[in-house]
Amino acid sequence: MHAVPSTPSRQESKTSRQEFEKTKKKNLKTKMPICLKVHKTQEREVISLCDQDLIGKKFEQDELQLDIKKGFYKGKIFSYQELLKIMEKARNINAVGKESVSFLLKNNLIKISQIRKIQGVPIANIFML
Repeated sequence: MHAVPSTPSRQESKTSRQEFEKTKKKNLKTKMPICLKVHKTQEREVISLCDQDLIGKKFEQDELQLDIKKGFYKGKIFSYQELLKIMEKARNINAVGKESVSFLLKNNLIKISQIRKIQGVPIANIFML
């Protein structure tokens, strides 16, 4: 005699789906928001991207210093799709933090060789003339 796997009841399926949705929402909440700020001059436009939790902090390593000032980095928080749309036109980008740099890397805007770290904080710069 072979055991036949039982099929979950409708109630069990509904409960599993609810648990999945809660986990999904929880994962979205734990992902660090990315701040984006646009700096415009007559000659160029520079976009700063920064993980929200790093704003206002300072990091030092050897002779290097990374000062994440609110005036330069604190901007608006956009959805992933909005960030992509803005990045399509960007020519100069300054990114700080794991989420911000990973965003650029995942979307083929930078290569791993362009990433540096100061006291463990990843940074990347893109400058196009």
